[in-house]
Amino acid sequence: MQAVHSSKLACLVRSTLPHHKAVAAAGRAAFRRHRAVGVQAMSPPALPAVVTATWLKDNLSSVKVLDTSWYLPPMGRDARAEFRTCRIPCAQFWDIDGVCDPNTDLPHMLPSEEAFAAAADALSIGNDDAVVVYDGMGMFAAPRAWWTWKVFGHDRIAVLEGGLPAWKAVGADLDTSAVNEQQLNTATVAARAAAFSGSTKYKAILKREKVCVCELGMLWSALDMSTGW
Repeated sequence: MQAVHSSKLACLVRSTLPHHKAVAAAGRAAFRRHRAVGVQAMSPPALPAVVTATWLKDNLSSVKVLDTSWYLPPMGRDARAEFRTCRIPCAQFWDIDGVCDPNTDLPHMLPSEEAFAAAADALSIGNDDAVVVYDGMGMFAAPRAWWTWKVFGHDRIAVLEGGLPAWKAVGADLDTSAVNEQQLNTATVAARAAAFSGSTKYKAILKREKVCVCELGMLWSALDMSTGW
């Protein structure tokens, strides 16, 4: 009799086991979906790569704005002087030749992770902040600044389409208040002092797979072979 009961019990276990496994699998899948939704809910909203002046005007209070103007010498323009004259309200100045690698003669080479993080800290920009960069030409130096922020892991970064001219074209307000040299150099000074400033709140992680490093001599050799320069 005991053997019969044991046999029936074994059959019952075998018949219900697939059901329990299916229920457990469904439960794990539901938990993963719930966790994924929770993570998405906690993550800040995405920012497009390019925003319009109208969008920035409507969202100015919720983003950090950087004037990243830079000009070639033949253009005869002074980015710093123009920033002093007028700028988008709350904009701060980002000098691509200031927040850079100081150990090379090449222009605006990428800074170290520490220097970039120190500059971000100095401008009170956090890893999750939405940042919009613009320049005085429209779309000249701002894309370079956009790439710099991207390559250091800042995903919520956008370029203002049309730059300052587009901002003026929609009749948006301009800040013409006085700006001192300290304000212009905030990010640059912090980046240059990064080696002595210790830890930073901003965590910059260089995406090395997005950066191509080559010897200048090798580059010129390649150009000579491919173009006959």
